[in-house]
Amino acid sequence: MSELYKNAMKSHNDGDLSKAKSYFEEAYMSDPKNDILVYNYANLLADIGRHRRAIEKYEEAIQLNPKVSSIYYNKGNSHLDLKEYEIAISEYNKAISIKLNYIGAIFNKAVALTELKRIDEAILQYNLVLKVKPGFHLARYNLACIYANNSDVDTSLYNLALAIELQGEDTDYKYQAGKDADFNSIRHLRRFRKIVD
Repeated sequence: MSELYKNAMKSHNDGDLSKAKSYFEEAYMSDPKNDILVYNYANLLADIGRHRRAIEKYEEAIQLNPKVSSIYYNKGNSHLDLKEYEIAISEYNKAISIKLNYIGAIFNKAVALTELKRIDEAILQYNLVLKVKPGFHLARYNLACIYANNSDVDTSLYNLALAIELQGEDTDYKYQAGKDADFNSIRHLRRFRKIVD
């Protein structure tokens, strides 16, 4: 790899996105057929919120190497951020077709399905995530939200309690659930208060 590419990656990893963008632009101009460079350039563009441009670069990377599941996954993430949920789902499906148990793609597919109000499909995807990775607390939390919104109090509280039990140090689902509008319909219940207080 070129020195420009190495500098671009270092700057990106260090959080200096402006410098990383400059390095990536130069590296890309000198080596536009390097699929790894193009892919990581697209990731940087997505990180700075330039999702349309990132999608273009992901498409270039796919043309160069169509067998990399993470390219489709990250392209799907850009579509998800742009609220283009159907397209995002299509990209996640492509990622999953290459890497069957791609947890991130399955999870984000569930998020997109939820946004489209395709709740039964979303639940199936979240459950698939949990089958492969039982400790995925955010999947549990999202299921709790879905079930609360659909008046299935018992299943909502079950998933919320598990999410709280599984959460990491950087997560506070008790606090989040206390504020989250998804729980408005059950927040008054003593069983809910017992879990979050």
